[in-house]
Amino acid sequence: MTMKRRGNLFNQVTDFNHLCRSARLAAHGTFNRDSLSFMFDLERNVVELKRQLEGRQYLPGEYRTFCITDPKPRTISASPFRDRVVHHSLCGTLEPVIERYLIDDCYACRVGKGTVAAIERARVFVRRFERFAKLDVRHYFETADHGVLKAVIRRLVKDPGVLWLTDLFIDKGAPGSFPGKGMPIGNLTSQNFANLYLGPFDHFVKETVRVPGYVRYMDDILLFDDDAIRLKQAVVLATTFLEGMLLNTKDEAFRTGRTSDGVPFLGFNIFPAVIRFDRIRRRRFRAIVPTSGHRPAPRRQFPCRRGRTLGRPPRLVASENRCRTSGRPCHICDISDPKAVTKFVSRRVTRWLTDQPAVVSNYLWLSVCYTRRVV
Repeated sequence: MTMKRRGNLFNQVTDFNHLCRSARLAAHGTFNRDSLSFMFDLERNVVELKRQLEGRQYLPGEYRTFCITDPKPRTISASPFRDRVVHHSLCGTLEPVIERYLIDDCYACRVGKGTVAAIERARVFVRRFERFAKLDVRHYFETADHGVLKAVIRRLVKDPGVLWLTDLFIDKGAPGSFPGKGMPIGNLTSQNFANLYLGPFDHFVKETVRVPGYVRYMDDILLFDDDAIRLKQAVVLATTFLEGMLLNTKDEAFRTGRTSDGVPFLGFNIFPAVIRFDRIRRRRFRAIVPTSGHRPAPRRQFPCRRGRTLGRPPRLVASENRCRTSGRPCHICDISDPKAVTKFVSRRVTRWLTDQPAVVSNYLWLSVCYTRRVV
């Protein structure tokens, strides 16, 4: 896909009002010393940052690295607050350009998209097609090539100031990565650049290979088709194209089969009529739910209404007309509406959590919203 390259963008990145808005976005929800000191003297700091950017004297600071193990081990690289302001200013300027280039079935790090929309779109294809194939890139953030990423950005942007700034962040790389490889996990620029990196792959699959069903969330890729031979050929072409972009797929994560047997995607198994936790997420969910040291109450003691017997979380799978727990009419307006289901589930879980003696992790909120049955 060919697009007209955009110029005259660097003035927007260095605009005083735009930098002030970016600082407020970066400071939202943060109360550390770095952000508070910057916001305390906002105008003076923004003027100094603007001067450094316009004079090409700006240099990113050192990352603060730490490790997380949930859901799997990762090294997070947090930039100083001053750099995060520039990240927001740059990404806010490039967002309209990137949005025009990405296809509709790319769901990571985009306004109006996200995991919920990706799962709902995958469920549409699960109901429409008979077979699927799942691909996953091996160590995507650690192995992304800087030269390929710069070439993709130069297809869209020709402004020398913006290209200088993007090259500055790309060349800094990730701590511990090989020269010319890797993007730091935890930066706003890394999320947007990683999503853009596979933009040519999206257009290749949809416009050249012409796969009828396609969904991508960052490096998690789903292909759908009714013909098994045609789907296998598409997988071979897609894998070859990824190798040309200096990326490799995980052989152990490759899945193919019938959609009626379930499609693993983003921690869930998607069936034509139900969305369930996968094995790992189910184990994690059970580990964080408090048992209060006693046996769980029988299922019949959990009606839909208030006054139910507590001791375990309420069942969050409801049919369109009847509750799966008590058999009484369920008052969800439209079970196919994700917002209605999320509101219903959050309300029930909130009532249950307020009466429990233990504290449950916030991980519960994202997980329970997908456990529902559609009849």
